[in-house]
Amino acid sequence: MSEARVNRLEAEIGERLRRVEEAVIRIEATLTASQPHLATKAELADLHAEMATGFGDLRAALADKPGKAFLATAIGILLAAYAVGSAGLAALPVVAKLV
Repeated sequence: MSEARVNRLEAEIGERLRRVEEAVIRIEATLTASQPHLATKAELADLHAEMATGFGDLRAALADKPGKAFLATAIGILLAAYAVGSAGLAALPVVAKLV
């Protein structure tokens, strides 16, 4: 009686081990297929260094650009010049009558 139980238990364990082995084989096949597309640590380190250099260059380039105060002042001057020009054109008929 106990020998039959042991045989049944061995058969059940063997079947479960076969299923586990099949699952491991499928997982291994999936990983093997996807690994060529994954980056290595060296590639990630190269990318990190390249990005750090690129951001440093970008910061240097942005430092040379005009700031908000400069742009606001330039727009204000242009609007003032437009207002003076418009006022001059509006006063032109009056000045022409005076001359």
